[in-house]
Amino acid sequence: MIVINQVSMKRNVKNHINKEIHQALKPTYFDTIQLATCINILERHGYTIIQEDYKPWDGIICGATGHEYFTIAQLQDLREDNCTVVKNAQLSLSWHKMASGRYEVIAYVS
Repeated sequence: MIVINQVSMKRNVKNHINKEIHQALKPTYFDTIQLATCINILERHGYTIIQEDYKPWDGIICGATGHEYFTIAQLQDLREDNCTVVKNAQLSLSWHKMASGRYEVIAYVS
């Protein structure tokens, strides 16, 4: 049985994460959808994204156009029997494949 806790992400932490995401995605157009970049930034701040079963997210992002919201959890508390979910923030990721074959990617923590 997994114990689910909830916590709020402080506004200043959210602002720092969003500034880093903005800088990383500043070129805007990429050969791939930049989810790994966003996960790396979250992890530097002690967070990651999780699946519906409260395990670290493991999946594929595909398609010419899409938008996804990801649940954020504290990295330090993510174990088989425990998860601390951030209740006031999600990672928002949007992408669109341009005629050039490159992706326009927009992401932020809401």
